[in-house]
Amino acid sequence: MKKIAVLKQDFLYFQIAHFLIEEQNYKLIYASDSKQNLYFKNSEQDSYIRLVRKDLIWTRDLKEDIENEEETLRNSTVYRLSKKAKWTYLYISDVNPFFDFHYIFSTITEGNITGNLFSPADVMEEEELAFEKKFSPLVDEESALNFIEGVKQKIQSIEQEREKAIQRTLFYGKPIFSSVFLFIQIFFFFWLEFNGGSQNVETLVKYGAKHNELLLEGEWWRLITPIFLHIGFLHLLMNSIALYYVGTVVERIYGSSRFLLIYLIAGVSGTIGSFLFSPTVSAGASGAIFGCFGALLFFGYKSPKIFFDTLGTNVIMLVLFNIVFGFVVPGIDNAGHLGGLIGGFVAAGAVQLPKKQSKLASLVYIVILIIGIGSSLFYGYNYKS
Repeated sequence: MKKIAVLKQDFLYFQIAHFLIEEQNYKLIYASDSKQNLYFKNSEQDSYIRLVRKDLIWTRDLKEDIENEEETLRNSTVYRLSKKAKWTYLYISDVNPFFDFHYIFSTITEGNITGNLFSPADVMEEEELAFEKKFSPLVDEESALNFIEGVKQKIQSIEQEREKAIQRTLFYGKPIFSSVFLFIQIFFFFWLEFNGGSQNVETLVKYGAKHNELLLEGEWWRLITPIFLHIGFLHLLMNSIALYYVGTVVERIYGSSRFLLIYLIAGVSGTIGSFLFSPTVSAGASGAIFGCFGALLFFGYKSPKIFFDTLGTNVIMLVLFNIVFGFVVPGIDNAGHLGGLIGGFVAAGAVQLPKKQSKLASLVYIVILIIGIGSSLFYGYNYKS
């Protein structure tokens, strides 16, 4: 009898999962390895359902489950994207609880969360009983087992397809131009070293470093050439490591042609930022690399779930760390960094993500880019002169 009771609850559990996916337009967004903990989302209603196959006997069983799940959720994309959404917890239990489920659930949860328990005994509320009647009773053991296996395979298929979608998104392109830019900046570093030294101001100015007075005299190419020059080996090393790791990620996500535009536009934006706010001679790919961070932030804005599930926390922490580091440590061209960050974000909006393109949005970002660069140069040339 116990085996039949367990199978009955298993059957109900997977019937509910099937019902949510196939009939209620809910999307499975997470499944535990055991398939005993499932999360569903309905975007139209901004609602989430957590379906749990767990025995709740004592009050502590429920409290431990809620506490553990809340801790897990705080570190997950689901929590970040659903703080104001409606949540429903559905528990399927083989045994009857020795406590008032609805009262205890209401005392240990906060926010817009409701809970329902489906157990063998007739202790369920009318709403739960009405919901349970939607599903077929257990009649034939073999048919029930076949149905359960079919739903498990469906869940597995959804999980695999989601993983493939993430891989397609994160590995859309190949790191071609990031490797080319890496080679170029290493080449020019040694060129500077053999022609006067990469830390020699005269040599830097001669080969294209940012120099405000020369920019004002019309040497506009100095908006671009500083991207490929570096001041000393440590400067080259740090930017080369960043380009290798961050640049390749951006190029894989956006593709080579989009990455090329993002990198160069961000680099120019960084030079303009330095031109406006820093009087010193400067060079380096930092503005362009910060532009890559900006492109990743745009990716997070457009695809938040994939972003936070994969790159998000690390990217945000790196950006914040580098900005704070730039303000605390003297001699760092933070204006160039911030200019590149903003330029990279807007440039990413202009080129858009592959397979997620909006011509109208792209046009808006292009206009913002033109106005931003144009007005900055107009202000810089008039103010500096």
